Amino acid sequence: MKKLLLASILCIPLLGNAENITADFSYINGIEDYFGMGPKYKTDVYDVAILLPGDRFEGFKIKEIKMPVRSVSGIDNYGATKVWLSTDLYAETGINTPDLGIYDASISMVGDEAILSGTLPESYTIGAEGVYVGVTLNVLASDESTEYPISLGFSDYNESFWLHIPSYQLYASWTNGFKKFGYGCGITVTLENDDMPTHAVKITDVPDNIYMALNTPETVDLTLAATGQQAVTSVDFEYSLNGKPYSYHYDLPEPVAEGIENRFNASLEIPAQSEPIAEDVEFKIVKVNGEDNPYSDNSEKSKVYVLKMIPVHQTLFEEFTSTGCQYCTRGYAALEYVKENYPDFVTASYHTNFNNVDPMTVVSSFPVAVNGYPAASLDRNDTCDPYFGNQIYDTKIPIVDEILAINSKFTPWDIKVSHTWDSDEHLTATVDACNVIGYDNGKYKIAYILVADGLTGESGWSQSNGFSTTQPSDNYVTELNDFCRGGIYGTSRVNGLIFDDVVIYKEGYTGIIGSVPSNLAAYEEMSHSYTFNLSKVKQSLLQDKNKLRIIAAVVDSNGKILNCAKDEVNDYVEAGIETISDASNASVEYYNLNGVKVSEPSNGIFIRKQGTKTEKVVIR
Repeated sequence: MKKLLLASILCIPLLGNAENITADFSYINGIEDYFGMGPKYKTDVYDVAILLPGDRFEGFKIKEIKMPVRSVSGIDNYGATKVWLSTDLYAETGINTPDLGIYDASISMVGDEAILSGTLPESYTIGAEGVYVGVTLNVLASDESTEYPISLGFSDYNESFWLHIPSYQLYASWTNGFKKFGYGCGITVTLENDDMPTHAVKITDVPDNIYMALNTPETVDLTLAATGQQAVTSVDFEYSLNGKPYSYHYDLPEPVAEGIENRFNASLEIPAQSEPIAEDVEFKIVKVNGEDNPYSDNSEKSKVYVLKMIPVHQTLFEEFTSTGCQYCTRGYAALEYVKENYPDFVTASYHTNFNNVDPMTVVSSFPVAVNGYPAASLDRNDTCDPYFGNQIYDTKIPIVDEILAINSKFTPWDIKVSHTWDSDEHLTATVDACNVIGYDNGKYKIAYILVADGLTGESGWSQSNGFSTTQPSDNYVTELNDFCRGGIYGTSRVNGLIFDDVVIYKEGYTGIIGSVPSNLAAYEEMSHSYTFNLSKVKQSLLQDKNKLRIIAAVVDSNGKILNCAKDEVNDYVEAGIETISDASNASVEYYNLNGVKVSEPSNGIFIRKQGTKTEKVVIR
């Protein structure tokens, strides 16, 4: 990764006096390391833009536009460049056509780095509608100097990167690069203000919903933006909840430097509440550094729910793999690492015939679209890598951090699953669930997955391993280094592996229609049962009935997982072996033929369950 350092993007002292103050702004505020993107070794014209919205920048004047560019061996391969302003993003007949102005720019070396910059002949005042600020970069020759020429960095604003490449079909129209890639571009704008406040802070982002458990305080994270001539060291919030006003003082761990729209994170604590609440709450910042906030009319709303309980959220981590896939060993390594270090995670591994016949292949289709291997999904969202995830985190095994982040998010569904053996071949899973908020006309299903641990075999069970020629790395976990050169599994085909989390049942995993009521009051409990007929399982995969695991998940109408739970099956006793139990003393439960629990059965055929005994009965 090329490090492109643009000093002006960092928080720097304001220039000028109180009547005419300038400062540099970028959505990559505070980040020094940039990386490049774009087609490799391709001559082309690249148009890049950001939006400066009027609600944040009205009245500011634009003086100069800059962006770092790649310069491995100089800047000779860059042609004429432009900076520009536009009320919207246009690409008529494939050509970028800004409507406010196009200005000459140049690329020059600043120390070891190349900076594209263009100064406006006359400052432009941003109006209430905001303005798009852009750069046009012309790559004349394709070599390592100009590969991946667009500088990107981390951002949290959804219009911090727009991309247009006229000759590249994917980007022949303007594309929101932040939504597509998750990053902002390195454009920096020099802004001027004739009436800069001493220090002022806006709230720019709050959670849409805040969930609290009864009698438990809750810490809320907010994103703020500071504009002013002096650094910000503290802020004071005000809000009202359940008819009572509250105030909260927050001291920043580090001062936020003077400047324009310098974004930072802050938190406030909502005191414990003694009764359930569902209420819109308006947050304001009334003081900055102990003085009145000039932006005190700025506010943001969240809906606060105070609930009797907060469900534990578990992400469903599903891997899609094959013994014939040479780099699927990193998915194997990830699952082994998770099993050892995060035993509460819920994991399932679907095998398929890829490059060879995989003996663990069961299902004919996956619950999500998979276009290549290795692959994974988290709660059945878009596929990602089973080890690197979506590459959001720079850690040894990034997918773990993604799972932890999802687990920290609120889900309204509380779900538990248990099991009983009805016979040697029939294993019944029972889900007990509730929704803590409640709903009407909901379209939900319960999905059931049966997985097995400890699977192994000889003929056809060897795993292809592309990491056998890769050097071990300190950036890998031990479980992946084991497959690298010199590791215990460091051969091109690995024999004798033990496979865990393997999906062995080909039904129920997408969800059972009718398993969840269409209406459910808050905290109202529901139950559903589903029986796995083990005679349908490949006998080569049913190696030990005491190494099975049931996963149950709530699925929404889009096929996404809202919460899940698992139950270890380790109590199988072969028929004919007596156990000390007295089923006659167990409570009796009834279910209809769809598996829905019935409290008072009448006039029909029902499933009667008492202890480990299940039978169909007719009730008239």
